[in-house]
Amino acid sequence: MNRTSTLTRTGFKTPANWSKAPRKTIRAKSKKRVTHEASPAGQDDKWYKGEVKKRPCCVCVAFGLTQTSPTDAHHPICERYSTERVPDRECIPLCKCHHQGLRFDRDKSKLAIHQGKESWMASHGSDRAYIDVTQGFILGDNHLTDTQK
Repeated sequence: MNRTSTLTRTGFKTPANWSKAPRKTIRAKSKKRVTHEASPAGQDDKWYKGEVKKRPCCVCVAFGLTQTSPTDAHHPICERYSTERVPDRECIPLCKCHHQGLRFDRDKSKLAIHQGKESWMASHGSDRAYIDVTQGFILGDNHLTDTQK
């Protein structure tokens, strides 16, 4: 059997050839974030985001597309004019193709919101339009105010 190096056969480096560069340190959570996550409201937010990730992509469902990647919890960015993130209770389910855009996915027809917000809005509408539908599935109709019903 003729043996060649992994680099020659596959074009990829073997673990022994990887650089010995130092790893980036992970930033510690702030005291405010730790306190919020331990509170009942923080536990509710964690539960809600977990439920959002269990749902199918709202865009794939709305447009009858086949979802080929896992679901992410996306915090809406359309029609928002500051750097402040929206609450966890307003996140929506988006597949990785519609959220970040997978480079290795075979389906290149899906637009990713973080790769072009304007083109995504022209094709799919505002991501804020999917909040009420998502909350309705997860929380039931009790989340709506009297003016929204």
